[in-house]
Amino acid sequence: MASVKRSDLHPDVIPHIDEVIDLVPVAVIHTDITGRCVFANRIWQALTGLSLDHAIGFGWLDVLLPAERERALAYHRQSSPHAFVQEEFHVRTKSGTPRTFASSIVPLHDADGGVTGHLCACIDITERQTSEEALRSLTYEYRERLKELDCLYEISHIVERAGGSLPRILRETVELLPKSWEYPDITYARIVVYDWDVRTLNYQVTPWRQSALIAINEHQAGHVEVGYLQARPNRDEGPFLSHERRLIDNIGERLGHIATRILTAERLRDREQELRERLTHLSRVSTMGEMASSLAHELNQPLTAVATYAQALRRFVEHGSIDNDELLSILDRIAGEALRAGNIVHRLKELVRRRETRREPCDLNARIRDVQQLANADARLHDAVLHMELDPHLPPTVADAIQIQQVLLNLIRNALDAMRDTDPAEREVVVQTSRQEGGQLQVSVSDRGCGTPAEHAEQVFQPFFTTKESGLGVGLSISKSIINSHGGHMWFSANEGGGTTFYFTLPPVEDRDGIG
Repeated sequence: MASVKRSDLHPDVIPHIDEVIDLVPVAVIHTDITGRCVFANRIWQALTGLSLDHAIGFGWLDVLLPAERERALAYHRQSSPHAFVQEEFHVRTKSGTPRTFASSIVPLHDADGGVTGHLCACIDITERQTSEEALRSLTYEYRERLKELDCLYEISHIVERAGGSLPRILRETVELLPKSWEYPDITYARIVVYDWDVRTLNYQVTPWRQSALIAINEHQAGHVEVGYLQARPNRDEGPFLSHERRLIDNIGERLGHIATRILTAERLRDREQELRERLTHLSRVSTMGEMASSLAHELNQPLTAVATYAQALRRFVEHGSIDNDELLSILDRIAGEALRAGNIVHRLKELVRRRETRREPCDLNARIRDVQQLANADARLHDAVLHMELDPHLPPTVADAIQIQQVLLNLIRNALDAMRDTDPAEREVVVQTSRQEGGQLQVSVSDRGCGTPAEHAEQVFQPFFTTKESGLGVGLSISKSIINSHGGHMWFSANEGGGTTFYFTLPPVEDRDGIG
C-alpha cells in the first residue's frame, strides 16, 4: 500500500481539531471519509510504535492483524452520521508485541451534517484482559474444586447416614456422581464392588467414559465409572477435564477404604459372634461336667427302678404267679422309668450339643419347667429345695430356648453353691416369673446363701471373675451377654434376710421388632 506523507495532504483536510486531539490523554487517530489517516496524536504513536509519517494515509492499518484490517477500514468509511462503533482489535506493535485495543469510532460532520471523517480513540486493554482471563480461569478452577469437594463431602454424609450398609452407600453415591461432572444432564455412572453392581437409571455403554479402580485390602474389587451419553469436545482426557480424572480416582480410592472398613468390621463381628457361641457352648459343657455327679444320680434312679421292676417281673413269670393286669402294670412302670431316663438324656443332649442360635416364639414358663428336672437333681445333691413360682398369664417371648435355659441353670447352680454354709433346713432356691409394668417379662432366682460382698459387686459380671475354687468364671458374663442380645437386662440385689436375688428380663413378642 503506497505511503502518503502528511505534507502531501490538502490543508483543508487537516482541521484544527487535530490540535485538540494531540492534547487528549488517550490514543486517537483521525481518518477521512476514505479511511486514510489524517492525524495520529503522540499517545497513539507511542502506543503503537509507529511515527506520524508512517501512519498517515493507510499506514495506520499496519498495526492491525491482517484478518482485521478490512473490518477496521470498513468502520472508518461509513457515511452514516449516527454510526457510533465500539470494537476490540488485536494489534501488533512495531516491537512485535501483541496487544488488544478497545476502540471507539465516531463520525465527524460538516456544517450540513455530512460525514467528513472519523475519530478513533484507542485504549490498550491487554493487561485488563489478561487479568480478567486469569480471574475467569481462577473462578472456574475454584468452582470445579468446590464441586469436587462437595462431592467428596457428600459421600462422607452418605457413609454417616447409611449406618454401615455398603449397598446403600454404593446406591446413594452412584446417584450423586453425575452432578459433579461438567455436563450433568448427559452424565451416567456405575459402581461395581464384588457382586454389587449399581447404576444410574440412564446408564448405557458409550465411547465417552472414564473409570477408576476400587481396591479392598490392596486387591482389585471393582471400579467406578462415569460417562457421557453424547459426544463432547476433546479436553484433557477425551471429553473429560484433568480435575475430573483426579476426582474419579479419589472417589475410587475412598470407596475402597470405606468398603474395606465395613467388610472388615462385618468379618470381625461374625468372628466375634462365632467365638461367643463357642464360649457359650463351652460354658454349657462345663456346667454339665460340673453337674456330672448329680446327673448320674438322677439317671441312676429310673435305671435302678427299671432293673428292679424287670427282676420282679422275671420272678413272677418263673413262678407263674402273675396275671395279665399286674404284668401290664409292671410293664407300664418300666416304660415310664425308661421315658424318664430318656427325657433326662434328651435334655442333656440339647444343652450340650453345639448349634446355631435359633430364636423363635416360646413359652418362657414351659422352657423353665423343661430345665427343672436337671436343676432338681443338682438341688437334691446340695440338700436344697427348688421352688417354682411361675406366672400362668405370662405372654410368649422370642428367644433361643436353649440359651435361656443355660442362663437359668447357671443362676440356679450359683444359688446352690452360695448356700454351702447355710443350714440345710433353710437351703431354698426360688424361681419366679412375672410381667412388669413396662410389659417386660421378668425372671428372678433367689437364694438364702452368703450373699455377694460389696467389694465384688462391680466385678460379678466381668469375664473370668469367680469366687469359686474351680470353674471358668465366665458363667455370669455369658449369661448377661445372652440376655442383652435378646433385648433384655440382667442385674442382682441383696436380700434383706440374707442371700442374693438375680434378675433378668426379656421383651414380649410384640416388643421384639428390631432386636438382633
